[in-house]
Amino acid sequence: MKLQYLVTITKTIETMKANLSILENFEAWVVSRETYRLPFIAGMLMFQTCIMVPLSLYLMRAAGGGDIQLGIIVCFSMLVVTLNLAAQPTKITIPVFVISTIVLILMTIINVFTVLSV
Repeated sequence: MKLQYLVTITKTIETMKANLSILENFEAWVVSRETYRLPFIAGMLMFQTCIMVPLSLYLMRAAGGGDIQLGIIVCFSMLVVTLNLAAQPTKITIPVFVISTIVLILMTIINVFTVLSV
């Protein structure tokens, strides 16, 4: 088991050194994480449902956000849940999680500035 883990890490490092693009390095890292898919699913779901979605919804409510904000928050949060429940590979779920988290952080920042400006 340890030997397989070391071989995987060595291949990942060699791939990252060979590639110059940040996106190619990220893709190589995501593909190498396939053996750890279940801990990633647990972490993604916990972070999304326990931290990001309640925070975004609370700040949306405080800022007086409308249906469009609610739709964006629900769509991006359910996208992560749906892909994880469909048992998609990490090559798909991790980038979608990163994009969803960025969108929710942007929504949170917009709502914080809205609340502070009032």
